[in-house]
Amino acid sequence: ADNLVVELEHVKDSLVKYKGIDAGKVSDVYNNVSSLYFNQEKWRDVLVHKKKGHISLGIVTRDYPHKNLSVLPSVAKCLKDKYSLDVHFYVTLNDGEWAGKDSDFKQCVSTVGALTPDQCPSFYKKMDGVIFPSLLECFSATPLEAMVMEKPLFASDRGFVRDVCGDFAVYFDPLDPNDIARKIANYFTLKEDRSS
Repeated sequence: ADNLVVELEHVKDSLVKYKGIDAGKVSDVYNNVSSLYFNQEKWRDVLVHKKKGHISLGIVTRDYPHKNLSVLPSVAKCLKDKYSLDVHFYVTLNDGEWAGKDSDFKQCVSTVGALTPDQCPSFYKKMDGVIFPSLLECFSATPLEAMVMEKPLFASDRGFVRDVCGDFAVYFDPLDPNDIARKIANYFTLKEDRSS
């Protein structure tokens, strides 16, 4: 290729540093949030069977290994055992992905099924917050969508999130369920405000 196009600086920096690609041959073209999020008339509803008395945290995702969804049961257990907080996670896995999940996962996680783009804003609106435990991305719209929907974002302390969110997110070590639980508990018990 004569030129490479990437969505964020951290990808360009890595291509230059680790692959020896000339920085002049890599262009940044930033992604953005769909216009759907700014026109509520275009939103389609999504049915979410929320658990009464539970904090609802959601993520729009597929079940790829790097999305790190397997950490969620340990986080839920830690929140209950250490902080007496009942948290339930909501994901957008399709039927095939959901069928591969075990009973421990399904005790603290529910799927609303795969969503169409015009259902995503309605999904976020019904959540108390958004969780994003991903281990690796070039770019993900989820952090941007959480900010636009004015939802607290609990996210991996990784460059691909910090490049987009700055100080907005509540960051955690995605490999440490105790750290994830502590950050969620602190937010909901201390009511930290990161909306500005």
